[in-house]
Amino acid sequence: MQIIHKTDTWPPSAGDYKNCLVLYDDNWNDYRYITLFHAVFCDDDGECIDIGDVKIYYYDYDKKRTDTYGKAVASVIDKNITQLDKKFCSLGQTLNYYQKLKNNCPNDYLDILKRLNDIAIDHDLRNEFIEEDGVQTSLLRDSSAEKALNEAELLLKTNQLLEKDVSFSYFAKVPYNTDRTHLFFDFKKNENLPYRINALIGKNGVGKTQILSHLAESLSGITENVSEKEESFKGKRPPVDKVISISYSAFDEFRKRVAKDNDYKDNSYAYCGIQSEHGTLSLDDLKRNFLKALETIRQSKRLKSWKIIMQELIEKEHLDLIEQTVEGEIDNIHWSSGQYILLCTMTEVVAKIEKESILLFDEPELHLHPNAVANTIRMLYRLLEEFDSYAIFATHSPLIVQEIPSKYVKILSRIDNVLTVRTPSLECFGENVTNITNDIFDVNESESNYKTILNNLSKKMSFDNALKIFDGTLSFNAMIYLKGCYRDE
Repeated sequence: MQIIHKTDTWPPSAGDYKNCLVLYDDNWNDYRYITLFHAVFCDDDGECIDIGDVKIYYYDYDKKRTDTYGKAVASVIDKNITQLDKKFCSLGQTLNYYQKLKNNCPNDYLDILKRLNDIAIDHDLRNEFIEEDGVQTSLLRDSSAEKALNEAELLLKTNQLLEKDVSFSYFAKVPYNTDRTHLFFDFKKNENLPYRINALIGKNGVGKTQILSHLAESLSGITENVSEKEESFKGKRPPVDKVISISYSAFDEFRKRVAKDNDYKDNSYAYCGIQSEHGTLSLDDLKRNFLKALETIRQSKRLKSWKIIMQELIEKEHLDLIEQTVEGEIDNIHWSSGQYILLCTMTEVVAKIEKESILLFDEPELHLHPNAVANTIRMLYRLLEEFDSYAIFATHSPLIVQEIPSKYVKILSRIDNVLTVRTPSLECFGENVTNITNDIFDVNESESNYKTILNNLSKKMSFDNALKIFDGTLSFNAMIYLKGCYRDE
């Protein structure tokens, strides 16, 4: 099969090519390495089928060898690729690239990979090139590419992936602490406990949002600081295919989508939320993103999964609106602002999630009625299970913590400008919300405003008159405290 190098940045049109693989250029700059190509298979009828992204490294265009290494590799690749010479190597940027190549070119995929000097299947080439700066910086920039390097060969041979433990250590950096703090995220499979969600909790200002933001960049590879990735993990990144940042907040610190393009340039990162690079998205922007995501869901045959998830999020009396939404009648449906944000954001998540993704969710309780929290956690567990994925939450909600076993909960504290980490002293899972609030969130009873008010009332009037102010409905707990105020006098 021919491998055609199309020397521009436009995909081929139907009928332009037949029975060949076409690589067309992309001038995306990875720290001055320009290595990215898009692969398209053109069948016997000239129909074009997207295969995915592949990066090609050229030995002479490496930072170690020339000051002018910021040249496009495309400039030294022939229009008809018979065999790349020994100064080149390539790597597909996702496992999906290899799967699609095999599905569409079942008799030629190995020959194609060999002619492109693919280091996922050629161990000698891998050993020869793996330490090169351009390979580490560009070809292995994304977590999905690192995963492809390690797992593509097995996938091609067996159509199966290794069952693995994606637990990992992360060395977090916060502005007030000069040293990094070790966090261990436990995702080891557990047949008896819900294990796919870890949670970070702590008071405002401790650094939860910043940790998630930095984790998103170093985990996915979109950080511009290459050493940050190395210092954050001090070893291999966990083998995840995609990092998805989620936030309903107007003040989140996640890297946003490119303003004119709802799809982030990198395969390994996506942002789902209400912000863009230029500020908060309007309702019309949210609707456009929703319709685009819903179309992606249709094309990827995830509509059934999406409906099930929406049924967990939306109140029963509004379930009929989901079908109207599927038909694109969103302009005629009157959701509340909170419902719009939930609907649009979670639809984007369903559209963008891949197998073995990690979701980084900053305050998932925002816009949720307390009754909806448990439903939302159940929905997320269902989504994570379906896509063999994982999540890390930053939360202030005891209702969320109540749904997560303590071994997966990290309590962050700021003590003398040092970030400390501990696990809960009680079992959170199924625990009374009051106990979680007092113990896990370190709420001091002396901070409770109701006590100050009851104490003041006891100084002004009798116990019975104080009860009358509340129409005789004061809780037993509050009555006990109020009675004690009179004894103290």
